[in-house]
Amino acid sequence: MKSHVVIGFDARDHIVIGKVFEDLSAANEYHHYLNTKMIGKIIGRENRQLDYADIFEMDYVSIK
Repeated sequence: MKSHVVIGFDARDHIVIGKVFEDLSAANEYHHYLNTKMIGKIIGRENRQLDYADIFEMDYVSIK
């Protein structure tokens, strides 16, 4: 089973925010939201400016 990870990066390619989705359509919606409404805003725990976001497909590994 695959999961989809949306990760937002700052200008230095450091991770600003990330979220895991099992559904590709939900991942696409969040990716679109980050790339349209959140670009240039200060977000995340370390208060970094979002420069761009990308989607990665990863193998799902259960923690249990």
